[in-house]
Amino acid sequence: VDPAVARFAERMIESTPIDVVAEFYPAFQEHEKSAVIERFARLPVLVLAGDQDLVTPSEHSEAIAGLLPDAELVLVPDAGHLVMLEHPEAVTDRLADLLARTGAVPAGATVGSYGDTAQPGS
Repeated sequence: VDPAVARFAERMIESTPIDVVAEFYPAFQEHEKSAVIERFARLPVLVLAGDQDLVTPSEHSEAIAGLLPDAELVLVPDAGHLVMLEHPEAVTDRLADLLARTGAVPAGATVGSYGDTAQPGS
């Protein structure tokens, strides 16, 4: 893990008041939305998570993908709960692929810095 990302995550956690965590935790444990998952059955879906996520274990992502047989499941190696900060290139690549699958961007388009897309051959 990039030391800067680790320090950022540590500062974020330390700045969260303990009473906020205490109030949030029971709701997090009871959060169950699998009944609405069928709404995504006919949509292009990307289920992406870090394989070392201690907050939301990869089994949760696997269960979601299991309920959506056409979903793309990506478990990013050596990534935790902040996968988008730990491995931004992997997240960006998978999101670009999802956008191409939906037709939102042309197939083969690349994503540059700041999310700008470039067309193939440009």
